[in-house]
Amino acid sequence: MGTAKHVAEALAWRDAGANAIVAQGAEAGGHRGTFIGEAPHALVGTMALVPQRCRMARRARQTQSRLVRHRAA
Repeated sequence: MGTAKHVAEALAWRDAGANAIVAQGAEAGGHRGTFIGEAPHALVGTMALVPQRCRMARRARQTQSRLVRHRAA
């Protein structure tokens, strides 16, 4: 499980095999840890980050579904 402050971090956690990714917006204050990019780039608010993260997850599921259908054909 990991926390992501922007989509690049969510992708990194996904690629690392995380079972859960928590979207953590800038409103978390000084208790956020950023591990990709500059700290100012991680100042995405929760109300913007969650939809971005959901779109990313939806695209990943669609891609996975296409791969499964392709392998079954």
